[in-house]
Amino acid sequence: MSTESADKKARAIKARRERTQAAERTSGQKTSAARLARTIVLGTMAVSGAIVWIGDQYGIEPEETIQFLAYSAIFVVALVFAGLLGALSLSLIRMLIRRVSGGSD
Repeated sequence: MSTESADKKARAIKARRERTQAAERTSGQKTSAARLARTIVLGTMAVSGAIVWIGDQYGIEPEETIQFLAYSAIFVVALVFAGLLGALSLSLIRMLIRRVSGGSD
């Protein structure tokens, strides 16, 4: 076998190996998003249970503690929506600026 065909074979093997590794990375990214979501949900449940337990230890009614947790969740969701609204506003302003500057050329 000539060195040229051996080089071709080696390059083909290397390319196949790289494609396989890329596919593994892609499939790993899909599962990492699911793992992250599961971790967030389980962590939220654990922290909520711990807060209710601590409130019970200090004599705070569980209903009142759950009410505080609900208010906190509403506050966090409101902050998330405010951030999304701000990002949307900035993107719309950028789009308008591009349109205006593009139309004057």
